[in-house]
Amino acid sequence: MPPIQQYLEDGNLGTARELLGKHVPDGEQGDLRGWEWRHFWKRVQGDQIWRAKEHRFKVGKIQFSPDNRHLISMGHQSGEMVVWDWIEHKRVRTRHFSENIRDFNISGDGQVVGVLLDGAARLELWDAELRRMVGPESLPDVRVRAFRFSPEGSQIYFNSMDGKAFEWNPSTNERRLLFDGVPSRIWDVSEDGRLLAFQAREKSAVIWDLVNDVEVRRFRARGASLDTFFRPFQGFRLLDSGMGILSVGFGRGPRLWNSDGEDSVDPFRAIFGVATQNQFAISGKHNLIAMASYEHSVNLWSLGSLDSLKNFFGHGTEVWCVDISPDGRYIASGGMNGEVLLWSVASQSESSQIPGGFLLTTQHSRLMGSLSL
Repeated sequence: MPPIQQYLEDGNLGTARELLGKHVPDGEQGDLRGWEWRHFWKRVQGDQIWRAKEHRFKVGKIQFSPDNRHLISMGHQSGEMVVWDWIEHKRVRTRHFSENIRDFNISGDGQVVGVLLDGAARLELWDAELRRMVGPESLPDVRVRAFRFSPEGSQIYFNSMDGKAFEWNPSTNERRLLFDGVPSRIWDVSEDGRLLAFQAREKSAVIWDLVNDVEVRRFRARGASLDTFFRPFQGFRLLDSGMGILSVGFGRGPRLWNSDGEDSVDPFRAIFGVATQNQFAISGKHNLIAMASYEHSVNLWSLGSLDSLKNFFGHGTEVWCVDISPDGRYIASGGMNGEVLLWSVASQSESSQIPGGFLLTTQHSRLMGSLSL
């Protein structure tokens, strides 16, 4: 079966499974499968420890709850969210919304899920299993563009469509204006709650000290003002120190920034297709970076050394989102075909191999450059 062999070498296990599945007898035919079919069938199952399918279309975002109890996935432009018991490998609930979902985030204590609806730009707060709404139903007089919870979950930082940024306490419904006309999108809050990272309108990334109300870092990519298509900060996350960021964007791959100005390091040239924030995850506590790839794989890197650690194969389509569990032991990912996969970080050998023992020689296994953080 030469085509199956080629699919294995390319890491395209989904197409290989589909091709092999055509030879499964339907009950009226005799079983003509031999040892060769069974040999390949075992090899195309992938590295995942669990596979589930609930979404109708691609999975736009996936996130572990901070208490490690649940996993929540969001359908892209489908208005659906799914709560999973990932330990028991079962679905808890599917919640259908009346409009598409732009984003969601889980509070630091795992008790509240913030859901940002796309059309109305309305932020809603739900309980951990999406059974009912909690607290204020929404911010009726504000169209929200982006939001993040504070680490302990008591505050929400959000920015409106008119460029204002607020700190909001849902318990008291009190709001404090942080900026007016500066940030275009809030992306991250540091683990200690002192720093806020946001994208400024002039295609730059800013780290702001919330305690002293002062800008501490600003990153700007070369050529950003000259190329309207080039969007270097389509998404970014703060590094563990809070003084640097890992960014992704159209026109460039993932890049690391740890100083002021226009300088950055691009150690991830081997990763193709990472262009949104949901396509990578950072665990500073466990020194890990996970990245989704359009080439049907999930790539694991060391945050400290920037070494490529592992490549997980099993998705049958492009991978659209990824997250790392709070204990650093598992990775969850969502694919173009609506599948959710769960991976064990410790399940593979340190060599980057695809199932069946083929050494990975494509661009995934090449690390170009390094950076000492």
